[in-house]
Order: sequence, then structure tokens, then C-alpha cells
Amino acid sequence: MAITLESRPNRGRRLLVGLAVFVVIALALNYQLILDRFHPRLAPPAFQAKTAVNAPMLYLPTLGKTAPVVFSTTRDEPAVQNDLDKGVSLDVESPRPGQAGNVFLTGHSNNWPWRGEYRTIFGNIDQLRVGDEVVLDWDKRYVYRVTGQRVVNPSEVSVMNSDRSKRQLTLMTCWPPSTTWARRIVTAELVR
Repeated sequence: MAITLESRPNRGRRLLVGLAVFVVIALALNYQLILDRFHPRLAPPAFQAKTAVNAPMLYLPTLGKTAPVVFSTTRDEPAVQNDLDKGVSLDVESPRPGQAGNVFLTGHSNNWPWRGEYRTIFGNIDQLRVGDEVVLDWDKRYVYRVTGQRVVNPSEVSVMNSDRSKRQLTLMTCWPPSTTWARRIVTAELVR
């Protein structure tokens, strides 16, 4: 009775097929994120007014993205994750637009299908540049201008602090997209 060992070319072929299947699945799960990153934008869409009374909206004109603002009632992780499925989450201790302090919003940067309609709202937030506008349609329209961005460790919670001498906005998302390794922070100041 002869025992044969698997030949190396067969093993290599299986490895390549497995890798190809993995790449196809990864691309399928992240199609919206890839589309947002690499699809050329001719011009941002026109700003849309609120659809309902007292329905605050975030609008990123440069990126052509709009999302409702959800009022978080806690910093409990499962509750915040639930809020993020419905839009961008306003931190429970955050001031309101126009008030002194730091309006702090978080949003998803991944494309996992089970995360809801707004799972890629901040997926290409790194493309915002200093001077770009961020609009909050609230009781009136508040326009913020981007002043900078950076990547921080998840444990760096000082980004949520409020400087009461300023009227600013901070947008936060997990970074790189579809991971929780770090947080991308975009800061903006109220201009009107």
C-alpha cells in the first residue's frame, strides 16, 4: 500500500483560491466604503432641508453625505452602537449647536451590512480639509469650518472635553475604517 503526500503545487493552488475567495468576500462587504473612497465626485449634491420638525441633520457638503443626529441618553457602548445604526450620535454631555463648548458627534466608518443605513457616514471623513464646511441643520442652520484632524488612541477621551470659550464641533469615528484600532477626530469651529 502506497501513501502519497500532497504535492506542493496543489497546496499553493488551494492557498491562492482561498485568498481569492477572502478578497472577494472582503470587497463585497465593503463595496459602499470603496465606492465612497474612489468614485469621482463631480459636485456635491444640493443641501436638503429637514424632513420633519425637530429632526436635526448633519450635512457634509464636501463628501455629499447627510445623516440624522440621534440624541444619545448614555455613554453605554451597546446603547451608543444602537444610536449609530440610526445616524450620527450626539454625546449625552454635549452642548447643542450654537452653545459654548464642544458639540461632539460620532458615526460609523465601516460597511458591515448589519450596521444600518448610516454605517459609512464617516468612512471617508479623512478627505475633509481645513476650510471645508460641516452643516448642522437644527433649530436653524449652523455652519462650522474644519480646523484640523488627527488620529488618536481609543483611550484618549480628552477629545470629548468642552472648552467653554469656543463654539466648536468634533466628529469622531473608528479608524482605519472597519477597525477599532484608533479614532479619527475632525475639529471645526462655528462660523455662522
